[in-house]
Amino acid sequence: MNDFQKERDKLLSKRGLSDQQKRAVIEKVRTKEPKNNKWAPAVAVVGVLAAGSFLLLSDQESEPFVTSEKEQVQPSETYAQSFLNYNHKQQAEVLHEKRHVLLQNDSFIIVKDSIDGETQYHLAFGQYNEQQKTWEHQDHIVLIEKYLPTLTKFSIGRGQLVVGVIRNEQVEAISVGDEEATIVQTKAGQRLWYSFENSYFKPVYEVINGKKQRLAGEFQTRIDSVVPIIDPVNSSLQTIHYEKNTMHRGNEEYTQFPVIIDPYYYAQGSYQVGDVIAYEQNGELQITRILGTNNNDIHLIEDTLVNRGNVQEIENRFYTWPTYDGDTGIYKGLAKEFDKPTRDELLVIPDNWASDGYQGIIKKEQIVGAVRGYDLKQLTHTLTADELMLFKRLQRNRTTMDALVKDVSVNTVVRLYLYANYVDDYEVMYALLDKTADVPTFKQWQQQVENTSKHHLLKDIYQMGLAQLTKDASKLRFTDPVSEHILRQYKVSRTDMGWKVIHSLVSGN
Repeated sequence: MNDFQKERDKLLSKRGLSDQQKRAVIEKVRTKEPKNNKWAPAVAVVGVLAAGSFLLLSDQESEPFVTSEKEQVQPSETYAQSFLNYNHKQQAEVLHEKRHVLLQNDSFIIVKDSIDGETQYHLAFGQYNEQQKTWEHQDHIVLIEKYLPTLTKFSIGRGQLVVGVIRNEQVEAISVGDEEATIVQTKAGQRLWYSFENSYFKPVYEVINGKKQRLAGEFQTRIDSVVPIIDPVNSSLQTIHYEKNTMHRGNEEYTQFPVIIDPYYYAQGSYQVGDVIAYEQNGELQITRILGTNNNDIHLIEDTLVNRGNVQEIENRFYTWPTYDGDTGIYKGLAKEFDKPTRDELLVIPDNWASDGYQGIIKKEQIVGAVRGYDLKQLTHTLTADELMLFKRLQRNRTTMDALVKDVSVNTVVRLYLYANYVDDYEVMYALLDKTADVPTFKQWQQQVENTSKHHLLKDIYQMGLAQLTKDASKLRFTDPVSEHILRQYKVSRTDMGWKVIHSLVSGN
């Protein structure tokens, strides 16, 4: 019986371990004298490229996911080196690399790069394949420097990546739940922070003068105009199908797929302007957005909502237009004053002003919970009927696939490519690749693709239907219209045989 098993049995006998007890067991075992270095600390932070390229301010994270007893395997090259070589980014700057984050022999890196004059940060996660002696690229997220959020969350690997930028010089640390996040400082003095978590819903705090204060996200439901897509990992979350058009802004928002409601979201957090909530009104469930708390004093002048005290337009693009189709005539000449909510009330107005949705004061006790976004597990039928029919034709006519997609739009080509990956039809996928680029043989390529993460495929298929080509027609990009963050993008090219996808193992590159 090994040390871990002995300590486990002492504490809990035959029962399962809680998170707190797991940490206690791991910490107790680590304090013992190691046998043949078997219980040496698993975390190794490696500085890559030129000296002084980064400053690691904090690197004392716990490792809740790393419980394997396997001996540490040393790859011949770091994941950062593999990433730079694979993506032809030898001139990029590696700011940070951390191994053994979620699993043994994985790695997380932050790479700073400049593309078309834009400074970008690549956050990439990879897993080392011991049999093939190569790094497998699992997840890759790109953030644009001028749009860096103070807080954003992504599904990555088997956990959640929480990341942001520190803009307040007085902030000493960032805390996610009870754990301190890692802070990385660039040569220019900018401080990025990140943390890997097993829950999407842990609160994030800034630490100033030793005191914690809740950090509001810039990249969550409360400000994004795009409905987030959430993987429900918590059993307390509820999934409902909302059928009213109160939140429509042109794309059947909040009705296209079932949405997730967190009934306990406000047990830890405060109500914020911009939050999407579900509440009961006259026995019916309604979805709306919070416009005012007891600190707000709002009224409507024609088609513009203003703060009543100083007649200043509200800086929130959700309320720029009263309807998603721009029909402002219903508010012409109208001035409407809303009651100021008390501490037990909220002022709510749905995104589609001209709908039958209620506008006014509700009691906080009416709230069923916070609406987090679409349920990832419910994202079915993400192809249109025509796209699905075309995909079936491609499967039946494999020798003439190029001819079938020659005049097809770039959005459809990318969505067919992703859907083929989702259903494991690698022949259709390979046919949709640009063969004029550097592409491995089908057998080599298939082995690579089969080993990559498919967690985001349904989300990508849905979002690529709404994506737009960049000006240079090199990428199909889905950007949030409000925050202007790049949510997903795929490299594409226009060939003699129509639109093709550029070969890459990185999702949303």
